[in-house]
Amino acid sequence: MEKEEPIIQSEQAKKPRKRFVGRAKKEAAAAVNNEAGGAIEDGAVGFAKAPRARSSRVANQVPDEILNDPLLNKSLETIPSNYNFEIHKTVWRVRKSKAKRVALQMPEGLMMFACLITDILEVFCDAETLIMGDVTYGACCVDDYTARALGCDFLVHYGHSCLVPVDITTIETLYVFVDIGIDTQHFIATVKKNFEKGKRLVLVGTIQFAAALQASKAPLEEDYTVFIPQSKPLSPGEILGCTSPKLTDMDYIVCIGDGRFHLESIMIHNPDLPAFQYNPYGKTFTRERYDHNEMHSLRKHAISVAKEAKKYGLVLGTLGRQGKPQILEYLEQAIKDQGKESINVLLSEIFPGKLEQFDDVDAWVQIACPRLSIDWGYAFSKPLLTPYEASIALGKAEWQDVYPMDFYANDSLGPWTPNHGRGVPPRINQAVNGISIRYGVYNSCLYYKEDTTSPHSCSAKWPGYSFDTTQFADACGADITNTTMVQIYADVVKDAQLITFKGIVLIMPAVILAFFALICSLLIRKSRDNNIIPFIGAFSSLFAFFTGAAGLALAIATFWKGLATLEEKVEGLSYQWGPAIYLVGIGSGPERYRRETLHLYDNDKPMTTNATTPFDEHSKQNEYDYTHAYSSPTTRHYPSYHQPIQTYQPQTTYQQGNYYY
Repeated sequence: MEKEEPIIQSEQAKKPRKRFVGRAKKEAAAAVNNEAGGAIEDGAVGFAKAPRARSSRVANQVPDEILNDPLLNKSLETIPSNYNFEIHKTVWRVRKSKAKRVALQMPEGLMMFACLITDILEVFCDAETLIMGDVTYGACCVDDYTARALGCDFLVHYGHSCLVPVDITTIETLYVFVDIGIDTQHFIATVKKNFEKGKRLVLVGTIQFAAALQASKAPLEEDYTVFIPQSKPLSPGEILGCTSPKLTDMDYIVCIGDGRFHLESIMIHNPDLPAFQYNPYGKTFTRERYDHNEMHSLRKHAISVAKEAKKYGLVLGTLGRQGKPQILEYLEQAIKDQGKESINVLLSEIFPGKLEQFDDVDAWVQIACPRLSIDWGYAFSKPLLTPYEASIALGKAEWQDVYPMDFYANDSLGPWTPNHGRGVPPRINQAVNGISIRYGVYNSCLYYKEDTTSPHSCSAKWPGYSFDTTQFADACGADITNTTMVQIYADVVKDAQLITFKGIVLIMPAVILAFFALICSLLIRKSRDNNIIPFIGAFSSLFAFFTGAAGLALAIATFWKGLATLEEKVEGLSYQWGPAIYLVGIGSGPERYRRETLHLYDNDKPMTTNATTPFDEHSKQNEYDYTHAYSSPTTRHYPSYHQPIQTYQPQTTYQQGNYYY
């Protein structure tokens, strides 16, 4: 894991501009704050000494006239100082885009700040603002379509990460994570109070507390093995209600947040790991439990009933970007393969009363949010499946003992998820890998001649050799059971070879003929019987030379293009040493990818005993409620027909000085 920079406390009197402040301002502010003592709430967003920014990034920094605008900075005093709405960046981006109508979209928990932000943007951006009041459950609900339909040319989405890339939204979009500064010192002290030294801890949370996770990592590593996992394309430590990392060789999960919806995702995906939650608002630390057996029983029953269905209803969610047309097409084909019927229904909100109007539908599959089926499926009179569960019912997948929570993960299990197959192995540092592929891909053990009578060897090979997964695993220790990853590498190498060698086959004959003509012309020039033959020889030699040189240059360029394509897709490192071209990273890339996915770099010990410390526990409240799926004590995620449980108020169990545990 990367070495963390030391955390330097900063004063809370002025909101720290941690993203777009130059080095000189950071150092000056840090010096002042160190002398002043600093506010404890700012521990998660303190100033840290950073290297000089490269000139190529200057264009992406907020101008000083915006950062130092006294009126703008004065207006920010109306917003809580520990909430980072990135107003300076927003003003700069709106001005830069010359937007005339800006849409603001935020979850209900941040809606109280909407009018304040609207007033600021209208004054300092010379643009009309529009607050989108539809419910926003997560990053999947970014509603650029509605914003464009309302005549907006810029959208600011608050409170969630960039789940939908900005390069595919229909209008220019800015994501503001809304970093929330918390008392990291209290969090660190709480963890140290309740866990024995030497334990292996996993730190996760929502995107608002990503900075707090990183700030807490280094201090906790003094006593623990601390790991902040990442399920790409999410940020490190970030978990969603439908997407979380699969963990191995860890002892405890520690989540920063105020609700169970996101925490339950990683609990479902890692049923054997004890989970604990730190509430930064109430400063409480609780042991959280989940009834996995009951959830599995309910979902298995729904799948078994759906297997007998003759007609399926496919619900495509229209709330923001929840609906995935490619998953809809996959399910339509899977249902057709089983000789069954299906109908498509578009809904922004899915509730029992609406679906009960379709009497002829035997089972439903919703393409919106997997947690809708998991948390609320019991409320529907007919099975309401997720795409994963529908794949099981239709014979396209097998039931997993550990229920997968990988809906938006790049390395998801199957095509019933939107990002399946988009996982790209991380860039490999040359110092990490021990396998180089010399002269392109010729001299490696990754290719063999398709002849069962001759043994495989590592001798030099010609380009037409096939991908050998066995030698691939032997060479780099990769897990060949991950067929998706192996197939990605095989396809990438194959595509690059086709580009390279098709070009060479077309160009090299011309090069050979040109140099042959050059030799012939030189021989002709030796004959000086008349004046015409030497002229023809000289002209032929010049023509042959330039033709051959051009052909050779094209061949080299084509060969290099093939290597560049391979490098770009595999993300290896290439460099030239004399006549040899090295392509580094193919062998060790999959292994590093596997180890990072399984989190094997820093954890080689077996699982240890579970926690026995006296934490407040959330217990099951009634017969049906096994999830407690709400994001905060005052807001619920899905839908209004849910009967809320009695809000649990953890009690203070330990007091020492100013810390409460």
